[in-house]
Amino acid sequence: MGDSSASTASNFNKHWLWFVPMALIILVVIIFAFRFAMADAASYPARYASDLWFKEDRLPTKEELDKALEDAESARGWNPYHAEYHDLKAYLLWLAILKEQREPQSESQARINSLAQQAIDLHKTAIELRPRWPYSWSGIALMKAYQQKFDQEFERAVLQAARFGPWENTVNIQLALVGQIIWPELQSRGQNPEGSDPSVEAKKLKATIIENYNRGIRRNAKVIARNLKQSPHRYSICAHLSREFKQYKTVCG
Repeated sequence: MGDSSASTASNFNKHWLWFVPMALIILVVIIFAFRFAMADAASYPARYASDLWFKEDRLPTKEELDKALEDAESARGWNPYHAEYHDLKAYLLWLAILKEQREPQSESQARINSLAQQAIDLHKTAIELRPRWPYSWSGIALMKAYQQKFDQEFERAVLQAARFGPWENTVNIQLALVGQIIWPELQSRGQNPEGSDPSVEAKKLKATIIENYNRGIRRNAKVIARNLKQSPHRYSICAHLSREFKQYKTVCG
């Protein structure tokens, strides 16, 4: 009788020892699933709104943008391991920069630089989680262009964006804006002193920007044309673009 009771107690203890870690694993899974679901729910209004603004071809109001930024930050808080939420907030900061440019006030450039740095940090976090995502790379390139920081990190971001997402519309539009900002720099890099040839890096960067414009002519002619018509470098850029596509006249005509 004593042996039977001892055996029963031993079996119970073994089952209990097996149950505890399994229960902890299940609890962790439930917690993560809950956080993932809450993050997705929090991000949805911001994602839906940004898609709507893009389709309507307009910038959000201050109230709309503030609400979207709040939702994106909430999503990041619930799930900081999802790269899309970091990129989403960075994209919204880009819209804030565009609004700042459209309605410039005193200290606008300082605010633009600050917003751009916040977006760069968010894109870098996203790249750590998803290194081949082109939107993160094009975002970094554009933000550094706003800051007028054309360093090796900028060049790498341009090349990686074109490599991983050559036909992605947002990537194409952002790199086209980069081209408008950096064009004088590209031209100066191509005119080295004493008649020497520009560096391989400079040639590759310029070729990448031009190729991106040529893709934009075919896919995003309306947006590319509108942005380029506001650039003082429009005719210089257009002189380097291909005329074989019928949309060329829309962009450069």
